[in-house]
Amino acid sequence: PQGVTWGEGQTAYVAIGIAASSDEHLGLLRQLTHVLSDDAVAAQLQSDTTAEELRALLMGEKQSEALKLDNETLSLDVAASDLLTLQALNAARLKEVGAVDAAFVSHV
Repeated sequence: PQGVTWGEGQTAYVAIGIAASSDEHLGLLRQLTHVLSDDAVAAQLQSDTTAEELRALLMGEKQSEALKLDNETLSLDVAASDLLTLQALNAARLKEVGAVDAAFVSHV
């Protein structure tokens, strides 16, 4: 719970080791990078105490906070001629309210 000293003035709460025979670890690294880029997830790593909570958080199964669906995240009566416009609008809206990060938006 208090973490361990790691490097100069840093505290590590979780250390992850990956053993792979070839490039099979790359997909896992991509997923971990995406999950750990969320500051809320990083903060939650400090408080999760069971192996199951940690596994669920790192696998993206446990949300860092409830997804907010209200007038801030919904856009109605939007004029759009294609799906790409709607995707871009909604991805930007979700980023504005902190529901997704820049990596998510770049994948859209």
